[in-house]
Amino acid sequence: MKPSIWRGSGGPQHIGQVLRPIIQNMKYGKFRVRKIDSRNKLFGQFDYQVKCHVDDFIEMRDWCWTTWGSSVEYFWWHDFKHHPGCNSSWCFDTDYSNTNKRRLGIIYLATDQEMDLWTLKYGNKG
Repeated sequence: MKPSIWRGSGGPQHIGQVLRPIIQNMKYGKFRVRKIDSRNKLFGQFDYQVKCHVDDFIEMRDWCWTTWGSSVEYFWWHDFKHHPGCNSSWCFDTDYSNTNKRRLGIIYLATDQEMDLWTLKYGNKG
């Protein structure tokens, strides 16, 4: 018996029925690293930005917290950068937008030293 997504001729009824699960699985376990520039408010304080899906972000943020200690969100970093709970090695941003429902997490890493540890843990560029 053929699955319901296949036509009698053997092809899928809708290519989306086949590709959707594949694309959904590709979203997780991936991240993008880039060196930040002067357009970012944290330029000069942090060198690297790591963007990932929120499902991966939670685990990655936990690893950063364990590795370098507590920190604060991007939005609050300048106000609290001298507070003991704010860490100069990393900070994060949940980057949730109500307008387009993006579900990204962003981690900022201060220097090549933090990036080297990240690379040892997660690989070079997702």
